[in-house]
Amino acid sequence: VPIRTIDKDSITIGTASWKDNFFKYGGWGIRLGLDGSTAYNAKNGDYIEFEYYVEGSGSRSGSGSGSDKPGKRRKYRFVSNDVETVASLMRGEGVGVSVNV
Repeated sequence: VPIRTIDKDSITIGTASWKDNFFKYGGWGIRLGLDGSTAYNAKNGDYIEFEYYVEGSGSRSGSGSGSDKPGKRRKYRFVSNDVETVASLMRGEGVGVSVNV
């Protein structure tokens, strides 16, 4: 998913149990969800979920922030050991800020 197609306001974090992963995605790995989302579901636990715009779909959709971008919206989820940091970087927060150690 190209970073420029991600709706930054849609980035959320959550936690999924084995039961959540099994019933929503039918298991683990790269999976399609019952709701049309895609997941890289490598393990149970913390995940990042976001919506992105499919480039070249030729339609305009969405509501609120980001609705001016072309394309169909899709949802994607992936797991991470540090969801807070990854979600922050995906939103562009703290990028270009120097940190004194």
